Amino acid sequence: MLIAENGNRILDLELIFKHNKARIKLERSRPITAKEEMLRVLKERRRSVAFVNFSGKEKNINRTAFFVDLSVLEGDIDSRWGIGFHIFVNWQTDQEFLSKIGNFSLAKNGKITLDSKANIDCLDSAFMVNKLPLIFTYYLEGFTDRSKEYEAEVIRREQNKPKIILDGDDDKEYLENTIY
Repeated sequence: MLIAENGNRILDLELIFKHNKARIKLERSRPITAKEEMLRVLKERRRSVAFVNFSGKEKNINRTAFFVDLSVLEGDIDSRWGIGFHIFVNWQTDQEFLSKIGNFSLAKNGKITLDSKANIDCLDSAFMVNKLPLIFTYYLEGFTDRSKEYEAEVIRREQNKPKIILDGDDDKEYLENTIY
């Protein structure tokens, strides 16, 4: 288990949504063991949410997503350390849900809009408080804790790091004057 300087565990989590997966790293005093707990953590750590449409080079290829920004640190909403991820939307399967929670519609150009806008950089606090928890609940199907795999990767990187052997004053002076 990887421990941060503040004593928290470093969790590497794979979130499994209806239409995509996302990897996030969070600091927490204990692991997350159930979907309900994961939903509570997402709700408590939300910092901002955007609504975006991505267009491909080919015509009629469009992806729509919510981009969510979470606080990495527990209880620190204003932390500079954030983690972002997308929750992708599919109009064909999600139309009923989206219509119930807000003013979502499908534009003639194939883009999903919210209040007639295809992109909103920062949805208001009312949306975050009232609708984002519903989005988490609807789209999150589960999660996998990948912390052990991440820990093994960190150990492997540390073992493969080049070893520096100091064999004289020139080497020591070089290291003291080198910026990493």
